[in-house]
Amino acid sequence: MKKIFVVTSGCYSDYGINAVFSTRELAEEFIKDFPSRYSDENIIEEYPLDLKLPQPKGNRQGFYIMMLKDGNCEYVRKENSFHKEFFTGEISYGYDNSWMNIYVFANDEQHAIKIANEKRGELIAMDLWGK
Repeated sequence: MKKIFVVTSGCYSDYGINAVFSTRELAEEFIKDFPSRYSDENIIEEYPLDLKLPQPKGNRQGFYIMMLKDGNCEYVRKENSFHKEFFTGEISYGYDNSWMNIYVFANDEQHAIKIANEKRGELIAMDLWGK
């Protein structure tokens, strides 16, 4: 699968795309030639090109969940748009790896929390939390 390499900088309202490239090498060259105006560093984000998104099964919907390492669910939000994390399975971690952010397809909010908690257990059991 082909990928594109997006050079971004800034955060929140200052976040923006600076350039898009077909190779990581070209993105790295751009960063050397044009340092960011908004932050100390540019970031290269990688995205699949022409991704064919699988359709959620049945009546499943997208949910975003923030779950603490101890299993407590801090936040659940139904998603009306799909993020790449739904399809790539990427998980991000919050401050000091004390919580995980995960996107899942589920039948309802309780089902989403159950899926996130199962993933949390797997990560802890395999000593992969925050890695």
